[in-house]
Amino acid sequence: MASVGEPEIAKLMLLGVRVGGTPYLPTQFRWGYGWPYPRLYGALTEAELMQVELKHAEQMQVKALGNKALDQ
Repeated sequence: MASVGEPEIAKLMLLGVRVGGTPYLPTQFRWGYGWPYPRLYGALTEAELMQVELKHAEQMQVKALGNKALDQ
C-alpha cells in the first residue's frame, strides 16, 4: 500500500496483522491456526512435521483427482 501512495493505510494494515495475527489470541486467523491452541512460535516437532507431510500428500491427491476430472 505504501508503494501506491497510501502510507497511512499501509501502516494501519501492518498494525492489524501484527496485533490480530498473534498466537496468543484464539482467533481463526492467528499464527499457528489449525494446530491445537495455543501453538506459539517455534519449530515443528517430528510428529507435527509428519502431520504436515500427510496433509500435503492428501491435498496433492485431491488436486490430481480434480485435474483428471477437468480433463475428461
